[in-house]
Amino acid sequence: DQFRSIRQDVVMQQVPAPFASEVYLVSARFALDHGHVAEFNVCQTQLLEVLHACSPAVKTEVHGARLLYLAVTAQHSEHVAAMQQLAAEDLLHHPTIRLVRA
Repeated sequence: DQFRSIRQDVVMQQVPAPFASEVYLVSARFALDHGHVAEFNVCQTQLLEVLHACSPAVKTEVHGARLLYLAVTAQHSEHVAAMQQLAAEDLLHHPTIRLVRA
């Protein structure tokens, strides 16, 4: 609940993207660690909106986690679209993405 409150504050106060992305990333990791799929979905959706302000390593982590989420929730068409986006960005061969695809 505390992470949710922090995320709401970030949105309401229009916190700059670099800091907001850190808040969303920590929240997403926590949600995954504790099996909160719905909370992860909220975080990754918010992360996708501020992804432009993230480092390449964070972008790759977010994309990898999104692929896992789409696979686990059986969203096949969105999974294919995400893979196409990664191909366009030349990230399909990144170690993190290869691990997720295995």
